Amino acid sequence: MSEPTPIPGEPQVNRKRWNISFVWLVPIVAALIGLSMVIHKANTAGPKIIVSFLTAEGLEANKTQVKYKNVVVGKVTNIALNADRSHVDATIELDGSAKHFALEGTRYWVVRPRIGPGLG
Repeated sequence: MSEPTPIPGEPQVNRKRWNISFVWLVPIVAALIGLSMVIHKANTAGPKIIVSFLTAEGLEANKTQVKYKNVVVGKVTNIALNADRSHVDATIELDGSAKHFALEGTRYWVVRPRIGPGLG
């Protein structure tokens, strides 16, 4: 069918094709960026492990880093007493690149600063 012929004296109405304002472009882009950050975090996250220590000396939740050959491969996220209160359990979140450190029998220890004579 063809478009109706405008009647003389009647104003012509131009209709917009876009119903969405460009103002909505900013929140949509922000939401897409946020979603991509969540997906990236989920894809690169490694396993969570629980390691038992005799004391929590030298450990701080969300501050203590887990290192291998002086490269950060995770961090301590929580420290709690064990149910029998004989030791503490440290929850560690490893990076995705450190999945092979999450094996049963892997040994972890706390490196504490020491003052010594500086000789050999």
